[in-house]
Amino acid sequence: MQSRNAKRQLDTLEQRFELDETFLSSPNTAALKSAVIRATDRRTGDPVVLKYWAKTGTVVDADFRELWRHEMRQSERVRAFPRGNEVVVEVLASGESDDAFYIAMPSDVAPLEHASRFVRPDHWLRSLHGPRQRVLLWKNLRRLAEALGAVHGQGLVHGRIDGRAVYSTGAATTPDFRLGGFEFCLRVAELNKAPLHVIAKSRPVGSVIFSFLDDWRALGKVIAHLIGLDANKLDEEDIPFIEGRAKIDLRASEIDLIRLLFEPERNRILDAATVTNRVDAILNELDAEAFADNGRYVLAFRLGQTSRLSAILNEASGDTFDTDDAESQLDFIRADLETGASLTRTARGDLLLMTESLVYDLQPLRVAGSDETWNVASCNNARFRGDVHLGRRETTDLPAHRIEIIRFAAASRRLNELRSDALDWSAAFDMTPDDDPTLTVRRGLLLAQIAEALFKAAEIAPVELVNQRRQGDKRIVEIAASESEHRIRLSQALGVGEPHQLMRRLFDREEADVDAEWQLTEAAGLGMTVRAAASVRFIRPIQKNNRRLYEFEVLDGVVPPQAQLHLRKVDETGTEQVLRRRLRMLTTLSTQSELALMLADPRGRLRTYQDDPLVEDDHFGKLDESKQEALRSIWSTGPGQFVVGPPGVGKTKLVTEVVRRALEGDSTIRLLLSAQAHQALDHLAASVQQMLKKTGLDDDVILVRSKADNGADLSGAQTPDRAKAYLKELKDSSLYRRAPRAIQQSLRDMTTAADVTGNLRARLSLTTLRQRRSFEALVLQSANVLFSTTNSGDLERLIDDGALFDWTIVEEAAKATGSELLAPQLLSMRRLLIGDHNQLPPFDTDRIAEFLEDQTRVKDALAESDPLIGNIFRDFGLDDLKEAIEDDGVLSEICASARRMLLLFESLVTSELDRQKRSDQRRRRVATELLQQHRMHPAIATVISECFYDGTLDTPKERQAEFDTEQPPFTITDARLPSSPIVFIDLPYVQREGNAGEQRPTYHNPAELQAVLSVLGMLKAAPKKPEEPSTLAVLSPYNEQVERLGRAIEDALQGKLANIVDFKRGTNAPGFESTVDSFQGSEADVVVASLVRNNDHVGRRALGILRDRRRMNVLLSRAKWKLIIVGSMDFLRVQGRRYRRHNTDNRSVPAFLAKMSEVFDQLAKETLPDGTTPKFKLVPAASLMTDTKS
Repeated sequence: MQSRNAKRQLDTLEQRFELDETFLSSPNTAALKSAVIRATDRRTGDPVVLKYWAKTGTVVDADFRELWRHEMRQSERVRAFPRGNEVVVEVLASGESDDAFYIAMPSDVAPLEHASRFVRPDHWLRSLHGPRQRVLLWKNLRRLAEALGAVHGQGLVHGRIDGRAVYSTGAATTPDFRLGGFEFCLRVAELNKAPLHVIAKSRPVGSVIFSFLDDWRALGKVIAHLIGLDANKLDEEDIPFIEGRAKIDLRASEIDLIRLLFEPERNRILDAATVTNRVDAILNELDAEAFADNGRYVLAFRLGQTSRLSAILNEASGDTFDTDDAESQLDFIRADLETGASLTRTARGDLLLMTESLVYDLQPLRVAGSDETWNVASCNNARFRGDVHLGRRETTDLPAHRIEIIRFAAASRRLNELRSDALDWSAAFDMTPDDDPTLTVRRGLLLAQIAEALFKAAEIAPVELVNQRRQGDKRIVEIAASESEHRIRLSQALGVGEPHQLMRRLFDREEADVDAEWQLTEAAGLGMTVRAAASVRFIRPIQKNNRRLYEFEVLDGVVPPQAQLHLRKVDETGTEQVLRRRLRMLTTLSTQSELALMLADPRGRLRTYQDDPLVEDDHFGKLDESKQEALRSIWSTGPGQFVVGPPGVGKTKLVTEVVRRALEGDSTIRLLLSAQAHQALDHLAASVQQMLKKTGLDDDVILVRSKADNGADLSGAQTPDRAKAYLKELKDSSLYRRAPRAIQQSLRDMTTAADVTGNLRARLSLTTLRQRRSFEALVLQSANVLFSTTNSGDLERLIDDGALFDWTIVEEAAKATGSELLAPQLLSMRRLLIGDHNQLPPFDTDRIAEFLEDQTRVKDALAESDPLIGNIFRDFGLDDLKEAIEDDGVLSEICASARRMLLLFESLVTSELDRQKRSDQRRRRVATELLQQHRMHPAIATVISECFYDGTLDTPKERQAEFDTEQPPFTITDARLPSSPIVFIDLPYVQREGNAGEQRPTYHNPAELQAVLSVLGMLKAAPKKPEEPSTLAVLSPYNEQVERLGRAIEDALQGKLANIVDFKRGTNAPGFESTVDSFQGSEADVVVASLVRNNDHVGRRALGILRDRRRMNVLLSRAKWKLIIVGSMDFLRVQGRRYRRHNTDNRSVPAFLAKMSEVFDQLAKETLPDGTTPKFKLVPAASLMTDTKS
């Protein structure tokens, strides 16, 4: 197929942009230097700064294209580094025109060599003799050092740091330098690869830089030039200044740092941390010097007969002067300030000057023709102190003698006179306002995580130790639920049962895991130190002396001597580790504002990628239409893309195609593929491995699976396996033979250790274990295709090590909370999230979301949170959050953000898809839907489409033809089981016949179990190919039913159900049976579903889990060829009628049940192509329960 992009005639640069008449940086074609110029985007009307490489019409254009693409890749990686987005030049768009390659940057930046020539005379760059001006210089150096640290952290040498590579907005009062010019960046490990030949053309012979130290030296030259020092004479005791530059009295620490950049100290590492620490020390010295000098805070007042401020002053003075008496008013203000003045920043970011009687509202000085500045504050209004209620605020005292009072008309003149002695009012605070969207996102994530932890902690039951005794060799303890006012208040706020209700639910109703391990401890909450604990196992509930007691057997440990204890599951430690890991990721998010902004508004910083155009080749032509549209959007627009993938649409196929294209274009590209669950990740990894082998890309790829479970079959892709293989190759290499003996011995020890597994590892030496772990970490960092779960500790280690990827792809993103999705997204600037919010959500999020809806409950729960979760959350902002939510407006905003962050994927895609329905379809998309399914028989797909996707899900004609013409991979051995693709085994409605209902423990249904066994006895595997065995799954929403089904099937496999032994299980689990939740993402040729519920209740009690449309969507969409549902049709119809008129978008209302009955009725009237077999068939269960005669 001919590339669509190849056919398109490119515009010229002038047609695409309206270019300014003067360059910010002139081009030099001979040296492959780009041009920088201001321009206006003709398509959007937006002003930009354009950096471009003009084409020559010769072979040199290939070099320009390489530079352009190189800049794009390296800037993406660097900007993903912590704080990289704040200190690296932002790229808004990139593209190729008919005559140039270009990138577009924000319109307010310019190369420093240009910006420094056009600043005002009072700008800090022109007056570095003062300590406050040099504070800005060194803060800007700190920003550049952080940016260079991000570059070096990726193993890159920048290669050309000069006045063209540093960008500035020309800000007069705030540091604003950013690093750009990444076209000459080079990865140290790739010195033998392009674009070396390109870089060489841009330099004189011998001048190509390959050293980190040369980068720091180049940065030193930039700073020395700004100060005016002669960089060639830094070794002289009294460094001369460049002729014509004013001499500056530099501090010894400033000179020492410049010398350090040029010539590092012997045996000392020169890196970003070293430089920023030195800068911080200089800033401390300069701040002290600046405070001791003649600087003053200038405050200009607008006074006069029409001034509201004058009226307030007149009233405050008791009418002692007229409103046109400006001098008397100024004298009154000076006297008022003498009583004591404090500068206050409100939660909205406003600055107020407060005295005992008045509050003065401050604004920056705004004069026509000049930029606003806080070096002079202006005041147009004041309020009486008693009328002002501030809430949360920051305050600092100001000495009255440092405040200079003037009239507004004199402000500009006074600023010119004072210049550097006019202090910046805003510098007293961090001026980031509380309405900063990144702050709202971070607070929302924190509250969502706190809510999740509180519900988890509420499962820790406070108990009273009533009795201990010996029973033979066993130690038995008797405990009772213990009440406390604190726990009762928390339970009420969370909407969960009080402690005695919790114990009854867990043990009387047998809702606790029968095999769960429990612990008796004095630790009441998460993250608390456990001094004494006993492992216990539940035996039974008993009634003694009119008290409900619970017997446990002590398995190990010491029962704490206190009477008041806590009963908790043993696995809480793992929960606490995960919580701390997520909180550390949240802390990292505060340094990655780009990701926080994307989470707040995915369309806020959209970028168009044109450096690697999508080729619509044969691979593209084999994709269905919805995948083609999704791929176009994924390839062209970022940094975030979200794909909704209903059941059977081939989400994995789309991911493998993205991976194939990325690696085919550049085999060194780094891809992180993640999922919340191991099973989904293993399935994805196996598919990618298969694709790589089929396309021949596997030879150039280091594919690693971090910490896979034992059931994974990834052909040696797990980290230890990879490390073992590389160690063997290294040991067999000539490099090993040439190595010193000590290194050879270490390699032999590590190679031997790689074969040691299990408990035998404890016998290895600590040195060998440490070396082995280091080598495995190196393998993990070197992988360019890495598979890791979203909660993996490996991702945290990669983030700590500064590792970055070109793409992050998350499968089943709708099953992960926002906190779980943070780690993989922090590792890349290009993110693809794929999932389906119409299927199962993250665990336990429904009740957390409901809790977050009620602001009163949230505030009450946080008030009771400290004893349970304070040890974990106190260091991560719990106290600040409590203070913030004292403001009801802030509380409402944070709760709304927390609900969004909890179900992050759903909130992102639903808002975007809703916007698409309302707006111009030509706009760039950040969310797409896959609507052509390939898994299910069209009849089954019709049910799923109509009940859960508003009829939008379709089956391609070619796939439908396959189902119509091919034989299914199984046979039916009993005519009583119809060959219809959907069969409903109907049991009597318990309200009419009371022998087919559900039973406790919650819940199981013996009648359905027998029906399932009968159905299974009528099936036999008939695989189409030996290598593709037929698959079978038996599903139910209830654990108890699944366990009973599993035991019954296992018992019958050697007898009545010997016919199904040739079927393959639908998952890696040992049995055919699965819960709905554990089977999401899997499929089987035949699915038998036991619904269990059949009762005479009404409302929520009647349906239980069957109310959940997402869980039912998964249950009914797993079958490829045949879906057999076992339940009571009358029960479903009665319940469905109750909700027929309800809004189908409300997930708490099962309106889909009525729709499902309608679809079944319609399919019962339709037939397969044979003209006789109905697509749906209802079969009375009684007809299957008797054996037929042979």
